[in-house]
Amino acid sequence: MQFTQAQIDEEIDKILPKINAGKSLPVPRELARAIFAAENMGPRGEVSYANRTSNKAASGVAQVIPPTIRGLKRQGRLREDFPEDLSGASLPDQVLAGLASLQEFIDRKKTNDPYKIAALYNAGDAAAAKYLASGNIAELPKETQGYLTKLQTGYKMQGLPVPPTTAEVSARPAPEFAVTPMSSVSRQDTFSIVPDMLSALFSANKAQQQAGASQQQATRIAGEAAAESARLQAESIIAEQQVHSDIMSALGLDVRDPASAVRTELDKSAQARATREQLGAQIAERQGRSLFSDPLGWIQNIVEMPQLVAQHNLQVDLESNADARVRQLQNAGAQAKAMTAAKSADLLRAKSASDARMFLAKAEADVAEISAKNAAGEAKTLLDAWNIQRQAVNDAASERERAEAREDRKISRQERMSQQAEKEAAKRQESELLVRVHAVRTMIGGNVPRWTPEEFKKLPPQERVMWEQLAFKNGNFGSIPTAVAFIKEYGDEVGATDTGNAGMVQQVRSLEMQAKQLATKIANDHNMKNPLAKMNDKQALEAAYNALQSEADALATKNSNKDNIPANSPYAIDYDAIAAAARGNPDARKWIVGDILAREKEKRPYESLNATITPRFLVDSVRAEVLAGKIDPAVASVQLADFYRTASGSQYVTAGLRYFGLKPFQDFIISPEAVGGPKIDLFNPTTIDRYLVTQVARNRARESMAIPMGRAGGPFVFN
Repeated sequence: MQFTQAQIDEEIDKILPKINAGKSLPVPRELARAIFAAENMGPRGEVSYANRTSNKAASGVAQVIPPTIRGLKRQGRLREDFPEDLSGASLPDQVLAGLASLQEFIDRKKTNDPYKIAALYNAGDAAAAKYLASGNIAELPKETQGYLTKLQTGYKMQGLPVPPTTAEVSARPAPEFAVTPMSSVSRQDTFSIVPDMLSALFSANKAQQQAGASQQQATRIAGEAAAESARLQAESIIAEQQVHSDIMSALGLDVRDPASAVRTELDKSAQARATREQLGAQIAERQGRSLFSDPLGWIQNIVEMPQLVAQHNLQVDLESNADARVRQLQNAGAQAKAMTAAKSADLLRAKSASDARMFLAKAEADVAEISAKNAAGEAKTLLDAWNIQRQAVNDAASERERAEAREDRKISRQERMSQQAEKEAAKRQESELLVRVHAVRTMIGGNVPRWTPEEFKKLPPQERVMWEQLAFKNGNFGSIPTAVAFIKEYGDEVGATDTGNAGMVQQVRSLEMQAKQLATKIANDHNMKNPLAKMNDKQALEAAYNALQSEADALATKNSNKDNIPANSPYAIDYDAIAAAARGNPDARKWIVGDILAREKEKRPYESLNATITPRFLVDSVRAEVLAGKIDPAVASVQLADFYRTASGSQYVTAGLRYFGLKPFQDFIISPEAVGGPKIDLFNPTTIDRYLVTQVARNRARESMAIPMGRAGGPFVFN
């Protein structure tokens, strides 16, 4: 789904005050907007907000990864049921995840510096540690350096100035007109000479033109001066061409054969463009690889993508430089042609001037020659200064390039080690995930074969995500309808209906049947009361499941009356199964409850005990055994409490009630009405013993009270 900039800004403005409430260092609004823009910015600065998932599992418009969301949930910054995969989440949740992550960084690092927070958001704590300590952006990975450039663009999009920083952020500055690499400060110093140098060149040209005019006058005055004038003019042209050639060489231009130079640069541009397009196709193909569909290719991307991107950027620079030099050569070629024509005309005029007065022309020619030499000398001095400073700058640049190369090799080693660690962590995470998935499948399906990583990746994406989410919740479906729907849909695939957990499958079928029956009643009752707003089947079924969930939660609550647990309740104990086990096991019949249930089953072999046996019935039966003197009250109390604790715990585990989001019993209270006295907790032998002892005492009191025979109206006799 696509979102607009206005929608993103509106959600940020709604959520940010809640995030910043009570914070001494709040998340700046402009930083939040710039971060969201950077996370959704393309290579040319275009921004498109969409639900997307990266190859590192970062999802949503904020591009937050699942481990970050789990950490924020543990800290209480996000609610417990907050989705870890934001690709299908609502826009408010997507924005909330990003803002909560930004606030966590600010709280922990005690700073809201835009560049530091953005580096942490993009690269993480480990990769940004050196930069945070030194402030040197060169310490960051190349990707994060580019990310900070996007951050600056995000500020410009808001009409705000770029936040100040002491280091150059751009990882790849735009090409500049220079022959060799220079630092920005040295390049300014060097090029400051150019205006003076060009002014000297123009002065030299003017002086040379004046010298040519004087020499022409000399040739007109006297024929003897013509040869001298032509020689001086030729020397002037040679000097001018030499100075001009030095200047053009210093600027990186060769105008002697501009057409050939242009063809050479065009060839370079075409070759760079073809290589760039090939590298771009390779990058696009690798970006399409997925961890699940092509794991080997995805892992290989980690190593190859930085190299391909660097080669791609280099070809972009080569193509841009070649195009710029083509334009410079074309301009220089046009100027050279114009200058050549002018020089030819001057030379012809010099040669044609043969009748000037010799003495005056000779004097003027000498003066003009001296002026021309002085002007040429001044230009030559400035050119020498240019060359000297340029060489110093180039030497410094070469040393800096060598230092950067050494640092790049160091960073490259660190990146390889980091990539290797990430690969190993990914393998461990994948192995842990499969272990959890298998545990859940075993819980549902019993003894099922273990999935291999390849088999798991071949599952349909929706099913794979369901298993992953269930595995991270340790098999807890969270609610009855979720568990019923999942086991019904995927239970057959893990053998749940054949060799799996029969108790859980039976529980699913029972709950589904109860929900359908209850849904019919709920719908009928609702529709009779609301004929104009009838409830459909889906709404009725949802209401039925909610009612069953509430009923189960209320029953599990401490001190609730558990005397009349419905036979179809998830917590109902299977007395038939216990009686069958006791009948075939003499040792089991030594226990009072096992013996009572076995005798009841013998009396009614074709009836279900689950329909008649209740906790009150068992307590009364045990009471009868105690009053008959067959068992001591203390022993009976312990055996009865052990039975209910064991039976309830077994039912909770066997039927998988934890996975339905149901709570275990904390007690097993029977109300006073059920036993005719104070409450009894059938998990607590002390309360049972107190009740049985009281019953024995009352029985003895009744037996000890008698009326003498033979004397009507005689006194009571107490034994």
